[in-house]
Amino acid sequence: MKRTMVSAVIFVFLSVWLLNGCISIPQYTTFDISSEEVESVVVFDFSGFESRESYLLRDEIPVYEVEEEKIPDFLSDLSKIQFSEHIIVGVMAWDPIFKYGEWTVRINYSDGTNEFISCAGYGETCDEDGEVVSCHHFSCDEQEWSKFIGKHIPDDIFNHKQY
Repeated sequence: MKRTMVSAVIFVFLSVWLLNGCISIPQYTTFDISSEEVESVVVFDFSGFESRESYLLRDEIPVYEVEEEKIPDFLSDLSKIQFSEHIIVGVMAWDPIFKYGEWTVRINYSDGTNEFISCAGYGETCDEDGEVVSCHHFSCDEQEWSKFIGKHIPDDIFNHKQY
C-alpha cells in the first residue's frame, strides 16, 4: 500500500511537470545602487517599438536623462521596488526571447559599464565596450514601475500612459 502511494505521488508530480513543461522557483531582489558609483541615469520609452529585443534596442536614444542632483532620489526609489525572478526548471517547449519593457532604465556607472533594468523581466549588464557580460530575468509590478518612472520624468514625456 505504501509503495503504491509513493508511486502515485511520483506519477502525479511527473505528469504535472511534463504537462506544464517546467517548475518555477521564485527569487527576489532589489536594486540597491550607490549614487557614488553612478555617472548618469537615462530612461527609454520602447512603447512604440514592435520588437523590444535587447540587441535591437541597445543603441536607441533615451527620452530622458535624470538630472545629476536627482540621481540619489531616483536610486533610493528604485531600491524600494521588489523584483522577482522565477527560475524555470524542466523541459522547455519553446526558446523564449527576452525583451525590455516599455519603460527601461540604463544606469551608466563611473567605470564605463552600464546596466539596463525594466519591469518586463529582462535586464543586462554591459562592459565599457557595450558588450553584454551578464543578464537577469527580474521583473516587478508594471503599475508600480510605471508610477516610479512617472515620478522621475517630466509629464510631457510620460503623458501617453495613464495608470
